[in-house]
Amino acid sequence: MRRAWLCLALFGGLLAACAPFIAADSAPQSHEEAVIVAPRSEWGAVYALGVAEQGDAPALIVGAESIIAVWVSADERDTYHTLRRINTADGAPGAVNRLPIVTAFPRHYQAARAAQGFHHLLWLDADPQEPLAGMRLWALLIDNTPDATRGAFIANDHTIYHHALLPGDDGTLWVFYSAAPISEPTIYAQFFDSVNRPRSPVALVSAGERPAAVRFADGTPRLFWQSVTDGTLRSAAFDGDSRPSAERGEVALHVTAPALSAGDFLEHLHVAVDATHVYAFWNISHHRGAFAATWYATAPQSALDDWTTPRRLTLDSVADVSPDVVLSWASPAGGVPSADGLPVAVAAGDELGVVTLRGGAVVSYEAVAPLDAPGLIGTPTLHADSAGRLTLAWAQPAPDGAHLYIAQQ
Repeated sequence: MRRAWLCLALFGGLLAACAPFIAADSAPQSHEEAVIVAPRSEWGAVYALGVAEQGDAPALIVGAESIIAVWVSADERDTYHTLRRINTADGAPGAVNRLPIVTAFPRHYQAARAAQGFHHLLWLDADPQEPLAGMRLWALLIDNTPDATRGAFIANDHTIYHHALLPGDDGTLWVFYSAAPISEPTIYAQFFDSVNRPRSPVALVSAGERPAAVRFADGTPRLFWQSVTDGTLRSAAFDGDSRPSAERGEVALHVTAPALSAGDFLEHLHVAVDATHVYAFWNISHHRGAFAATWYATAPQSALDDWTTPRRLTLDSVADVSPDVVLSWASPAGGVPSADGLPVAVAAGDELGVVTLRGGAVVSYEAVAPLDAPGLIGTPTLHADSAGRLTLAWAQPAPDGAHLYIAQQ
């Protein structure tokens, strides 16, 4: 029932062989299907997914009439991948599906569109055969039902710390990740074709961590990362073939990340764009997790040497909102740069909301749902479709685990 269908990645330029399609198991009534009461939302209906044990919001696959959420569940016997489909036309949640994949410590799910109605699903997990050997990059192809998947496999043999996706319009995908050694990690790029077959990874950057990739408004892809030597945010144009060279002037140095005091920890680095500007967001937990805050910096896409100094993300410029509200756990929406601005999900005091930035500044804020103390568990997930409609997923702590919710405009 829980066999892993592994595809061994063939290196040296060869594409990996794919495992057969497998069906997800429909789980009986269980912990993650416990009845929970959804909070009220300014957007309307909130879908309660269930209860789980994980540190971030579910990953989302958003279709025209459905949402598929993916998260980590556990019971007294196992830790497993959980999928649930919601029909947004009538709000009916489908059955909870457990993927028959052997797991160890799965985390950090990310999804992107593939070919023929399928989606790439990627995450980090140890090899169950060598659980202490470090985290690996896993990949899976899933359809929109989600009744069928193409077998999961380990994409490469690196020990991985962080990863980021750069989807193509044709269903292909570039994955950027930082890999061992931890003292001086290297950032690699790995290509997946439209049916989830990977090529061999290519080393791009030495002494770099926390990769992030975006496409500027003119379609140019650009890779960002943070230097482990001096903490600067750096970037380079990405063409998929060559390693950027600082000596040739191909690596741009931007701003130094916010300083961390004793007891502070950088939780996430996000980079995102609107139609004219690029933004960097640093989510930092302060005083050993006593509170969290988001810092950001921005620059015009046409003048990457003109970055602002990192500062706290606030609502000072938004009318009818208290400027004293602390914004934290920022999670920008990905997708195509929009002239309407960049929506960013945030925890804003005792509520969950969406900040919109445009032209390098905060221009609006919209409350979405109340947050019970102590607030969020990890970052929310925000998805924007081609029409600008937003879908937001988040996790809130509760006595029986993390309560998972989805709201849609």
